[in-house]
Amino acid sequence: MNWPRPKQLLVKCGRQWPMLWKYVDLARAERGRKPPRWPDWCYLSTTAGPFLMELVCPFGNEGAKSQSFDSVESFSRMVVPLATWRVTQGIYRIDPEVAEAIWNTPIEGQLPVELLFHLPEWCVYVETPGKSLSTGKCLEGFLRI
Repeated sequence: MNWPRPKQLLVKCGRQWPMLWKYVDLARAERGRKPPRWPDWCYLSTTAGPFLMELVCPFGNEGAKSQSFDSVESFSRMVVPLATWRVTQGIYRIDPEVAEAIWNTPIEGQLPVELLFHLPEWCVYVETPGKSLSTGKCLEGFLRI
């Protein structure tokens, strides 16, 4: 299948840890009643990452040291956004000219981060065709929660 990168990772995580998405739903249902706690505006906090890892990888860091993750932090950085994106699976393709203008805009001063609290979905995937990281690695897109 020619699925977008986050969909591929979603499927891979589901295969690697068959109970993961059930535990994500459990963490959401328990939010506010048991730790880890997080604000209402947040679908799933990174504070839930260690909790989820403990459930799906009972041997802690060793359980997550697989093909994808080398620590609790990397597990949380990958699984929490994927779990959040899993709800709507929104993919945003920006007009190439607009995308290029945004890409080339220098980031200076304070950014109005409060705007990021008004995204149309819990998490969005923005495609970045033809872009790469400063390391030279291809950047297919990014998730923004």
